[in-house]
Amino acid sequence: MTIVEITKLGILGGTFDPPHVGHLILAQSALENFQLDKILFMPAARQPHKQNQEVAPAEIRLQMLKLAMKGNSRFEISDIEIKRSGVSYTCDTLKELLSICLKARLYLIIGGDNINDIETWKNPEQIFSMAQVIAATRPDSKPECLYMDRIDIFNMPQIDISSTMIRKLVKHGKSIKYLVPDDIEKYIIENNLYA
Repeated sequence: MTIVEITKLGILGGTFDPPHVGHLILAQSALENFQLDKILFMPAARQPHKQNQEVAPAEIRLQMLKLAMKGNSRFEISDIEIKRSGVSYTCDTLKELLSICLKARLYLIIGGDNINDIETWKNPEQIFSMAQVIAATRPDSKPECLYMDRIDIFNMPQIDISSTMIRKLVKHGKSIKYLVPDDIEKYIIENNLYA
């Protein structure tokens, strides 16, 4: 099944620097909770809220994503934000995807930590008109934003991992085993990333 033919498409954007098991658990949980056909991982060229942060080159992040989803036919990567370059705005990406996937219903997957920020995104109203926003939250969290009634909340196994934490561990010579898939750990070590 090509992306063009998909009817329920999950979109998971981010820097993925590096991708880790938290990203994979989030994607799998969304896939199952909303009976999605496929999850499209969408690495950003430059995230609006992280423009001053140094990021690994796009080809390295794409290669790590390929390693992360090896063996899962329902996970796919799109490089449209990277090809578009510049700042990656979600509303622009959704517009482009809808022009390609005419039959698709889009599900924008976000972590619970992004709920409070969505009001500051470019054209949030437009985002909600183009996609169903779905968010994984912690059972004890109480996110608040103007759009809470338009966000579908779902549960996922809780795992406290971030790409920032992984980069810091590598920088300090600590192990990242089990925080990222084995192939990514090997790739990071072999390419001396984040050291």
